Amino acid sequence: MLALTSCAVHKASVAPWGSSQVFKLTRQAGMQWETLELREGRFRYWLSTDVIYRNRPTYPVEGDYKIRGDKLNLSSGQTYIVRQLHGIPTLWKSGYSQRNDINPYGILLPVEDIDSPEPSLTRIFPDRSFSVP
Repeated sequence: MLALTSCAVHKASVAPWGSSQVFKLTRQAGMQWETLELREGRFRYWLSTDVIYRNRPTYPVEGDYKIRGDKLNLSSGQTYIVRQLHGIPTLWKSGYSQRNDINPYGILLPVEDIDSPEPSLTRIFPDRSFSVP
């Protein structure tokens, strides 16, 4: 018996929030897309992946955020560490900020707007090759 499975990756388009800050997971993360948009204490968050899982939230997830020191805390429970890499503000997922390596799944880079393509880590590290762990 042959069983075939298909998984579709859906990236919803939404109206931009004027004058927001947008961060996206790097293109080196492969088949995972993650976007975080911040504006005036509010956030919108999207995640799309080739992994199928139950109880997937409806995107965008929206809520409030607070910055305390170097931590960005979302009301959804996610926390990011705010770090500068070569003068570029970046967001590091919890757990990745303590590592010594630059992991493509753990860093969100700033982009111009919500419709911008995924950024590349080679923008910050032009002489380095990145493989997906």
